[in-house]
Amino acid sequence: MDLNFSKFDSKFLDIMLPTEEELKNQYQKDISKAENDKQKSAVSDINFYGINNFTGNFKINIDHLQMEDTELENLNLTCALADGGVNVSNFSAKGFNGNIKADGSISTSRPIFGVQLGVGLNNIDPSLLLSYLTNTDNNSGYLSASGTLSTKGMTRADFINNLNGNFQIQAKDINHNGFDLVEL
Repeated sequence: MDLNFSKFDSKFLDIMLPTEEELKNQYQKDISKAENDKQKSAVSDINFYGINNFTGNFKINIDHLQMEDTELENLNLTCALADGGVNVSNFSAKGFNGNIKADGSISTSRPIFGVQLGVGLNNIDPSLLLSYLTNTDNNSGYLSASGTLSTKGMTRADFINNLNGNFQIQAKDINHNGFDLVEL
């Protein structure tokens, strides 16, 4: 299946997907329904929206992806869904005044979920990226980075505790304007 959009606003996903609170409430309901410790340990607070029930391939092309005050252009990705997993390949986009690339996989097979991700950033503006991620915008220069992240587990806490990665960063003409202890 090919999906092509000239403009896509991420607010659409906010409408279509459950909120964080709804996911937390569902998790609590599932835990309360479990009759013993073994059943409780099989309940996860991670929601993959039933992707393990689908098999197929799709490509997504978005000319302009709006995410609040940030826009990505020429977003392309290819996904393959099979055997409870998702393989994402050829993710590319222009954003933060540079180029973004990624490949990765998600395994939704029980008993352990897993995520692997490779990311490349080429000549992005760090002030735009940090403004989007942390609401700070007092940096300038150019940044390139590449690396991998992986994690596994049944809960978000497991995902955080098992997070591993390796990144290489190259920076040019980086300036940080001002120093605020509150930001730290």
